[in-house]
Amino acid sequence: MILMNNVRRLKQSVTCPSKLVTACFRPMRIATVTLALGMAVPGHAETLRVGIYENAPKIFRDAEGEPSGFWPELTLAILQDLGHQVVWVDCQWAECLELLELGEIDLMPDVAHSEERDARFKLVDHPALYAWSSILVGDSVSVNTIEDLNGLRIAVVEDSIQGEVLLNRLRTDLDQARMIEVGSMDETVQRLSSGEADAAIVNSFFARQPRRREDIRVAPIPFDVSTLHFALSPQSADLLLKALNLAIYEQQTTPGSAFRNAERRWITQQAPALPEWFHTAVAAVIVVLLLSFGMIVALRRTVKLRTARLEDSVTSLKAEIAQRKNAEAKVMEAQRIEALGRLVGGVAHDFNNMLAVIMGNLDMLRDEIRNARAFRLLEDAIRASERGASLTKQLLSFGRRASLKPEVLDISATMPDVHRIVSRVLPESIQVENDQAEGTLKTCVDPAQFESALLNLALNARDAMPNGGRLTIETTARRLDSDSIEVLEADLEPGRYVVVSVSDTGHGMPPEVREKAVEPFFTTKEVGAGSGMGLAMVHGFMKQSNGGLRILTEPGAGTTVELYFKQTDIQSSAPSAQEAAPQTTASGRILMVEDDEYVRNTLLMQLENMGYQVTAVENGQAALERLTSGLEFDLLLTDVVMPGPLQGPGLADRVRERFPDLPVILMSGYAELEDAGGSGPRRDYLLLPKPVRAKDLREVLASKLAAKG
Repeated sequence: MILMNNVRRLKQSVTCPSKLVTACFRPMRIATVTLALGMAVPGHAETLRVGIYENAPKIFRDAEGEPSGFWPELTLAILQDLGHQVVWVDCQWAECLELLELGEIDLMPDVAHSEERDARFKLVDHPALYAWSSILVGDSVSVNTIEDLNGLRIAVVEDSIQGEVLLNRLRTDLDQARMIEVGSMDETVQRLSSGEADAAIVNSFFARQPRRREDIRVAPIPFDVSTLHFALSPQSADLLLKALNLAIYEQQTTPGSAFRNAERRWITQQAPALPEWFHTAVAAVIVVLLLSFGMIVALRRTVKLRTARLEDSVTSLKAEIAQRKNAEAKVMEAQRIEALGRLVGGVAHDFNNMLAVIMGNLDMLRDEIRNARAFRLLEDAIRASERGASLTKQLLSFGRRASLKPEVLDISATMPDVHRIVSRVLPESIQVENDQAEGTLKTCVDPAQFESALLNLALNARDAMPNGGRLTIETTARRLDSDSIEVLEADLEPGRYVVVSVSDTGHGMPPEVREKAVEPFFTTKEVGAGSGMGLAMVHGFMKQSNGGLRILTEPGAGTTVELYFKQTDIQSSAPSAQEAAPQTTASGRILMVEDDEYVRNTLLMQLENMGYQVTAVENGQAALERLTSGLEFDLLLTDVVMPGPLQGPGLADRVRERFPDLPVILMSGYAELEDAGGSGPRRDYLLLPKPVRAKDLREVLASKLAAKG
């Protein structure tokens, strides 16, 4: 209380001109730090034991054995200003943290923040550095995504933040990888060089240092982002922690401070500031140069050349920084979309299983009911189930995991149908206009998802025009070169494109809303008025279709959303007219594998109603036992994801090896076989997505059994 009163009186007693506010308040901050220190330590200089380990360029001992790097410079500057003596204690990283926790050292620099460390130590609130972790690999190892680490031996420093993050990933999506803990950053490189490790995860500052071997390189993706702090032992005084907080703040907000000098020297790797004596030397040189005009001309030429080089360096550095930020943003966006896609994929799997039970039972009831009114009610329920399956597919599109069925589509011929659909969902106060280019505009796209995308854009436009307005759907053909693509800020290749534009006369969007418009769940509407998924679904659909999306908008001037599709000259194949085959009673012995009890029972009844003899089991191992017991089957129908070590694709591989003539059909609630655990050679198996209509299942089974002969 006395400390705060003294600081308050100090501020009130100082009157500053408006242009000198910063200069006046800097002594106040210094005084605040000094007063806090006076309460945190005794009147004489206290000696603090500070840990040091090898992690160049942040902290290390130089060739003379002296502490060097960013952290030692900053530590000495702060503690000496606060009246402390420093004793450096050498230790390995894990040992340093253990000594700090036991109170055998008082202060440890370079500690990354985590919940576990927040509980073990007293971390200074203000971070001194922001850093990310880099992945080092050899030429024989390719790591372009985090999933590529699965199955590798990965070296990390023991008790490091890299090890802590990697351990969490080992428990989830990197369950096949193995972590190798070592004592130092240098040892991670040694393990990588000797072949004892396939990859090493280190901090980015260490990764930027010259490698000892040319075949060690930095993978093009970051691993984790963290903040680096000073950490005090749990036994240290709270006032010392507050004093360090104030000192860090003072260092970071003062130009020319020890923090800025150390950051420039060790972190940003910029050229050091000119020494003070340089100005005197320049003055002396100028006096000498005045004796000769020729020497002055030479000096001017030299200055001009050096200035040009400096400007080139600054321009190059700015371009590199912008490129790096753009790359990091793309990586973070890709990882975020991937995580959302995995989440939606799992939800879709369970949802599709439930729809399979509902739709299967409705199909069987449809064959039993003869009452006209009940039949109409049943048809409505079936259509609702099909709509639920379609909705699941649309949700998968924003995670870019929908299973698309592209075909050659004439956009111009499709527009009249789109106009009718859009006109039905919009109120009469909104006028719908079409502006179509002449001739055919063909592209390869999923027709259903294309219409769904335009409908989503129309509904967004409706919400932007609550009092009515005009909606215009325009189709054009454009040729894009490299310069045009750069202006569009789209990830497209040069060539011919079909552009479909949806424009409204609504209120438009400010820049900050425009930047987030395609993010999932982002919405400016009131609660209950929108989910924020419309543009996200359209954006995901365009990315999955190898197209692009561009939003042109200004507040009060309406919004135009342009969809770019690659134009094609491929001719669409007209569907051949075929008469519907009569539903005859089927025959054959089917081994059906499904772990979900309700789905299994529903499929069992459907197949038996079709006339098949069915043996139903709940996992892959049980199915393999049936096959090897001597029982004969004409077809294997199996789920993909099941409990136990033997999944659907693995079972299919085993069956193909031992019974090559037995047809195999996979069923899954996932959108793609890769999401369901399959890859590589398994992709040639027939995959039926759940839910599947009885008539479609009947046709597929009949086709497979007929092909078998």
